[in-house]
Amino acid sequence: MSVSPPTRPKNISAMKISREAVHSSGVIPVDMPTVPTAELVCAARTMPEELAAFLREASRPELTVLVKTPETAKPLEELAPFTEAYPIPETGVRYYLCRNGACARPVDSISEVGRLLEQD
Repeated sequence: MSVSPPTRPKNISAMKISREAVHSSGVIPVDMPTVPTAELVCAARTMPEELAAFLREASRPELTVLVKTPETAKPLEELAPFTEAYPIPETGVRYYLCRNGACARPVDSISEVGRLLEQD
């Protein structure tokens, strides 16, 4: 009997493995804590140095960051259509932090983003 290889799920974090699948494929389940994820959209004229420093200072595996500038706007909107709703300000920067499909009010500094990330 021929067995087809499993297909990769579109959203790995939402993947569930049944007991039968684990037994038949030889995969050993590991109890791993679920890490809440967050998405950060940064809209600015150029990549803010404060964002680069923020990302360098500590590991943030739960955070996905998208930077929208005039140069990246069109390709980013094609890959992540929701970013079209986030305008690039004439001056300064705007950060949009999203969790569980909802975004907090936009903030203007990375320190405010850090504070929001610390909140549960």
